[in-house]
Amino acid sequence: MSFAALSIKRPFFISCLVILMIVLGLMSLKSLPVDLFPDVSFPTVMIETAYPGAGPSEVETEVSKVIEDELTSISGIHKISSTNREGFSVVAAEFDLKMDIKYAEQQVRAKVDNVRRELPDDIDSPVIRSISPSDQPIMDLAFIADLDDAELFDLADDKVRPLLEQVNQVGRVDILGGRKREVHVVVDLDKARFYQLPASAVTTALKGAGKNVPGGKV
Repeated sequence: MSFAALSIKRPFFISCLVILMIVLGLMSLKSLPVDLFPDVSFPTVMIETAYPGAGPSEVETEVSKVIEDELTSISGIHKISSTNREGFSVVAAEFDLKMDIKYAEQQVRAKVDNVRRELPDDIDSPVIRSISPSDQPIMDLAFIADLDDAELFDLADDKVRPLLEQVNQVGRVDILGGRKREVHVVVDLDKARFYQLPASAVTTALKGAGKNVPGGKV
């Protein structure tokens, strides 16, 4: 006997069966746990490198490309991508799901240490960390004010960020964009030739300027 014939002959039985299925479905739906931010650990390792003063193309060729070429030799790697901004490089290494994230992070650290001598000397030390959905930002704030770009950046960095970091359960506050205050030194070439002062001497003096050096005690 087909299901259609049974439905015609036994309509009460079929109606009870459908109602029972609907009730069981509603009960299962209410008891089904739902988490907006589930605790899932993706096998992804980020390498963040600051290269002050360099443009995006320089960051890509001199930092990101060098790190990417070194990471390709790691077994179990699924995808490598990079994001290059002015003065900053982010390389993301995504591994297979079966890869242990701790072991993957150790392998990435070893590879970055091996390639460190091929990177520019004036970069900051690369920051290596594994990421998860709980590490992602949950709030973005944009600041607009009738101030100079450098003054607005100082306001966000010196005043606003410390206050946000003191809020309960806030793990990290990052500032993107803006302009940091900097000093431009223009060398008078005629006076430099007159005093026989090479450009390297000016660079050395600027690197040592502003340092707090202990002068001993009396």
